[in-house]
Amino acid sequence: RFAAAVQAAMEDGYRVFAELSPHPLLTHAVDQNANSLDVSAVALATMRRAQEAPHGLREVLVDLYTAGATVDFAVLYPQGSLVDAPLPVWTHPQLMFRREARRSVVGAGATATHPLLGAHVRLPEEPEYNVWQADTGTDLLPWLGDHQVHHVAAFPAAAYCEMALVAARTVFGDGAEVRGLTFDEMLLLDGCTPVSARASHTVVGSAAFTVETQTDGERVRRAAATLTRSGDPIEPAPHDLPSLLAAHPVTLDGQALRAWFGERGIHYGPAFGGLSAVHTGHEGSVLAEVALPGVVRSQQADYDVHPALLDACFQAVAAHPDLQADLSGATMLPLGVRHLRRGGSMRDARYCHIVVTAVTPAAVDADLAVLDEAGSVLLSLSGLQLGTGMSKAARRERVFNDRLLAIDWQRQDLPEVELSGERRWLVVSTSQHSDGRAAELAAALGERGADVTTAASPVSGIGPQAITGVVAVVSGQGAEAVSRLADIAREVAGIPGVPPRFYALTAGAQPVFPDDPVNLDHAGVRGLMRVIGVENPALRATQVDIDDDTDIGLVAAQLVTGSDEDETAWRSGAWFVARLNPSPMRPEDRHTKTVKHDCDGMRIRIRKPGDLQSLELVAADRRPPAQGQIEVAVTASNLNFADVLVAYGKYPSFEGRLPELGGDFAGVVTRVGPGVTTHQMGDRVAGITADGAWATYATCDANLAATLPAGLPEERAAAVPSAHATAWYSL
Repeated sequence: RFAAAVQAAMEDGYRVFAELSPHPLLTHAVDQNANSLDVSAVALATMRRAQEAPHGLREVLVDLYTAGATVDFAVLYPQGSLVDAPLPVWTHPQLMFRREARRSVVGAGATATHPLLGAHVRLPEEPEYNVWQADTGTDLLPWLGDHQVHHVAAFPAAAYCEMALVAARTVFGDGAEVRGLTFDEMLLLDGCTPVSARASHTVVGSAAFTVETQTDGERVRRAAATLTRSGDPIEPAPHDLPSLLAAHPVTLDGQALRAWFGERGIHYGPAFGGLSAVHTGHEGSVLAEVALPGVVRSQQADYDVHPALLDACFQAVAAHPDLQADLSGATMLPLGVRHLRRGGSMRDARYCHIVVTAVTPAAVDADLAVLDEAGSVLLSLSGLQLGTGMSKAARRERVFNDRLLAIDWQRQDLPEVELSGERRWLVVSTSQHSDGRAAELAAALGERGADVTTAASPVSGIGPQAITGVVAVVSGQGAEAVSRLADIAREVAGIPGVPPRFYALTAGAQPVFPDDPVNLDHAGVRGLMRVIGVENPALRATQVDIDDDTDIGLVAAQLVTGSDEDETAWRSGAWFVARLNPSPMRPEDRHTKTVKHDCDGMRIRIRKPGDLQSLELVAADRRPPAQGQIEVAVTASNLNFADVLVAYGKYPSFEGRLPELGGDFAGVVTRVGPGVTTHQMGDRVAGITADGAWATYATCDANLAATLPAGLPEERAAAVPSAHATAWYSL
């Protein structure tokens, strides 16, 4: 009824809605209705928990007015009149608009604008908040377009390092440090890409820092770190550069290293070409020569550490011998930094000393020190982690997909060069009866100046005279045709000297297009010809497949060219060649599995969020209970509003993954983990699980399950846990 009422209001022209409640619950539903009708509407929340409202609902009134609602100000100010009042002089309105002016955000407490963070505003709240907002799009910062992942501009991890350093200095002063910096989700850049950052004090001398963007109305965290006030840091000792250079005798050009990244999907333009050379040694460490490229050198004063310079240091990690020996082609991206501190002006940076501390198939850990010409440490960075960001299961799936291959048919033009010299052909039909295609092919070859002999299977005693090729025209029933084809191949292989090339002409044996019907009588020829090619490569076994719409003269034209292609097809006069290409599993490429309801695991999952018709049963492995956990055979589970959000793909996701359906359940304990004394096998319980309760079996913390009293039905008990937890939390 609520949805129908909202839709009716929108159809009547209403576009601004306000929810009058202590906490908003319906604004999301209004937005969904607006999206379903493809109209633009605004849903406002009047109040939120713990929100102070010193002016009552007047702030909501302002929001309604700015959203476009008509407000009768005469009710509040019956004696007043609306005027277009001039702004105060201290606002400094600009009458000349410049492109770079979009960077700044005017507000109380605003300070100088940083190119990546934007204007800083300190909010006098408890705890204190510091916020920034900027446009990091390639229109304002075109040099960022030179950092691309799979040919799409992507925000570099080094830029997050710069933002965190500047935020730490802003909040705690010079010498502040960054710890636990994580790069959570890649940010792909458009011409305009708004980014917001905030630093909130957690304890004395520490602040939580996050960088976020808005995607489809939802906040997406891109990076996070802890900013700290340094005590009395110990200045690192200078490095002995002559000794370092002597210990790294092998030199690799920076351009060659960028080409290595390009093969893995990471492409660098001129702005990120600051790595000129890399020196490696026997100890596994790396010494890189770095400098800020000329195209961005004029921007150096705007940054504590220009991201293009720091990214050049990150690139140098790939020169480590273990990474250079990696042939998997995996895309290695920065995943996080354990500790980051700036010690001097980066204007003097000349070298970066890198010590790789750990190498695994999924990640590489390294410590970096940026040095000047005298070896002094300008920037220390420890715990840089580069990796694929994939779990073990994801890596196994990738290896599995990399090993899946399929035949793709590619259309090509027939070569124009024909075989030179005397050409003699033998055309053999696998049928004992007359075959019109064999006669047509012989005639077509004869028209092209070839000396052609025809025969019918079986053939024996093929003479030793020089023969260019033997063409077996396949006809007859499947087993019979394959058997006779094998006999012909055996005779051809027995010709003294260099045997002629062996061809098999089939009809409809190859599925060139997805809807091609396959002639099963000829399907076995494909396997036989491949076996012949492996066991007797001198025959150069070649299959030519045709359809009913192909002129046999085109086959003759292919034969006289002597093309090296060994698996070809003709479709409606077009020539196709077979190629073996990677063919990873797709979502629709699923297999069925038989499960037993009383002992196997399965759950309800939505295949396409937003499409309720895609709810389906899928097999799920039973997870043994760990320390302090129990496994329950689920007999009942409830439906919460969170499940509705998950089903529609609207639930806040972690790293792009939606949670499983179902939170509350009731059932019987089937297994008990170590250390559990409150439950035993056979107990009837109800509880909450984060792993999804719409399943035959659920594993949960033993403390989140309660034993059911006798007489309480399990279908009623499954509705209690979340309601009880909500009430307890509210109290």
